[in-house]
Amino acid sequence: MASTDQPAVDRGSNDVEKTYPGDCSRRITCRPSVVPNYSLTLRALAEASEPPSPTPSGSLPSPRSPSTSSRSRSRSPHPVSHPGSPLSSSHPDSPRSSSHPGSPLSPSALSSTLSPPGSPLSDGTTPRNSVQESREVTYIKPPEYDTECNPQAQDIKATHCWWWEDIAAAMFSIVCMSMVAAVLVSAHNTSLESWPTSIQPNSIIAILTTLSKAAMLVPITSCLSQLKWRHMSTQSRPLSHLQVFDDASRGPWGSAAMMWKLPLQSRLGWALALVTVVALGIEPSAQQILAFPVQERILTNTTAEIGKADMYYSKSLFQPGEGDGQILDRSIDLPRFQASVISALAGDVFQPSFNCPPPATRCEWPEFNSLAICSAVRNVTEQTKRKCEDGDKGVSNCTYTVPLTIESPEGNMNTTISMKYHDGAEHDDGSEDGHVLRTSFVPGDKDVVGQFVIVRHRNNSWGDDSSEPKNPEVLVSDLRWCEKMYKDVSANFSGPSSQNVDDKLLQFASNEFEAGRWFLKFTTPDGQENYTITRDLEEYLPMYLGQVLTVELEQQMAHGVASRPDLSKALKSPGFLSTETDVEKLMKDLADTLTNQLRTNDNGDNRNATTVNGTAFIKEPVIMVRWEWFILPLMEVFFTVTLLFWVIVINRDGPLLKTSVMAYLVYPLKGWRQEEMSVAGRQTKEKLGRLAEVMRGRMGESGGAYAIFKQD
Repeated sequence: MASTDQPAVDRGSNDVEKTYPGDCSRRITCRPSVVPNYSLTLRALAEASEPPSPTPSGSLPSPRSPSTSSRSRSRSPHPVSHPGSPLSSSHPDSPRSSSHPGSPLSPSALSSTLSPPGSPLSDGTTPRNSVQESREVTYIKPPEYDTECNPQAQDIKATHCWWWEDIAAAMFSIVCMSMVAAVLVSAHNTSLESWPTSIQPNSIIAILTTLSKAAMLVPITSCLSQLKWRHMSTQSRPLSHLQVFDDASRGPWGSAAMMWKLPLQSRLGWALALVTVVALGIEPSAQQILAFPVQERILTNTTAEIGKADMYYSKSLFQPGEGDGQILDRSIDLPRFQASVISALAGDVFQPSFNCPPPATRCEWPEFNSLAICSAVRNVTEQTKRKCEDGDKGVSNCTYTVPLTIESPEGNMNTTISMKYHDGAEHDDGSEDGHVLRTSFVPGDKDVVGQFVIVRHRNNSWGDDSSEPKNPEVLVSDLRWCEKMYKDVSANFSGPSSQNVDDKLLQFASNEFEAGRWFLKFTTPDGQENYTITRDLEEYLPMYLGQVLTVELEQQMAHGVASRPDLSKALKSPGFLSTETDVEKLMKDLADTLTNQLRTNDNGDNRNATTVNGTAFIKEPVIMVRWEWFILPLMEVFFTVTLLFWVIVINRDGPLLKTSVMAYLVYPLKGWRQEEMSVAGRQTKEKLGRLAEVMRGRMGESGGAYAIFKQD
């Protein structure tokens, strides 16, 4: 609001403007009084002689003074003088005359007061009628007063909250962020299924960060609102800056506008606006803090087991006792054993005993050793000798002398296999069969289980010009007792597997008789490990394998070409699968099945099998904290607290108004004319904003009263 106060002016009969100085006392500036053109009555003199009560500028006069308004002066038949009137003293600073102590009127003032109407005053001027005088007196300069001793200032008792509300909000924000940190520390690398509460950790983080942000914006709003008053009090600035600060305190949009409009004029306000804008990223950052990858972790209080054997006590090939001789025990274990061997020839390897208890998805075992059976295949086609003799009706009998890898129990280093062929010229109708495959199993001795010999003709065809076949393929596979060292063993739902297996052939050490049983004792070449098997295995295991693996397969020949196999013989044994199969894989599967049988107790063939303990793992969602996303919310709270402390320090003196709207209403605008503050036409915020851009002022204090004073 603008003031248009001017010094008191008296326009005389000759239209000459003269100024009447005011009379002030007790540091209270009183408005200039107008001397009426009347003589005082005795009553007026008596009332004027009483000490006046100090009346602040702009307030209603005391009820005891009848001349406090132009209306009362115009109706009174006699003018009344009061302190502050030009009649009270010859000097404006002397409320009383020295010649009349206790009276507010000096002799000169009294004579001038008693002069007839129309007579000149002591200064040579002639006052006008009081009614006319009250109409023409105007004021420009505002009264100056001290609010501490000015009776007009209201002594209002109110609780001063200072910055406690903002400090409490900042502390609450810190507490919420500390709780977020505690939740993250406790949840990191833990299973999502083991989370103790029904509220998921993501929800807890979202709630706490939202509360922290809401509390954080409270001191930011107060700081921005308070800074606008300090901003206007430091130097002359456009009044539009008040609107810029006020908009910034309301949210990110106004803060972004402030960063653009006032980049350097208020660095502290710019920093607070930046914190407000960056606070938009708190919620997205909070959503990225937690991740839930599927990871494998160790199951505590869960033990995985897998079978191993240091001693092979067969359940299917059982030795009941020395007195009864070595006979087979009639039990269900033998059919199971036979079924597993046949399945191995078909490529289905028997799995050893293992226990990977649910909810484990994978189990792992340390390195361990076990008794086992190993296989080795050699191609001895070039070393094999063939001798053929013609028989009756064009039939040729060929004998193959196959060198053995290991000496047989009889002391032989070779074995013989005979194969029959026919002359295609005499039997071109396919009336005779010819051998395409013959196998035999040579039992071993002590540390050798046996040797599997295969003589086969592959591709099922003979030569075009001769009925005599080409040389067959001859293979010898050894089965021996050995020690296998299993490394990196793991198991899942499909069964155990090992990526690294080392084996050592065992050597026969001795025969031992213990607890009514005969045992064969083997040892490793270095003598570090010892293994034992029952004696019946030395005889009955090779016997059984010989029955399963000995095969004679014939095919009918027509015009020198094999037409079809003789299924009457082929179906007697599964060994015919070795006609075209990979013999090395076939024997490996067989050796692994026999090994896994002796490593298994319940469903296997070894009643003395033991187990190795391992570790169980489970794949499940795991709570993973990505700490880099926690930096933004944490730094927002840190900078908020820091800026709040800074604002409190720089505003320790002066008015503390913050978001007060009353300050706009109570603190006037000084120095502007009315037309400088007026906007024609429809009133809009845009028009007022353009007007405020050209109005420069500075907030200050004058005589204890605050206002915004015009400064160019």
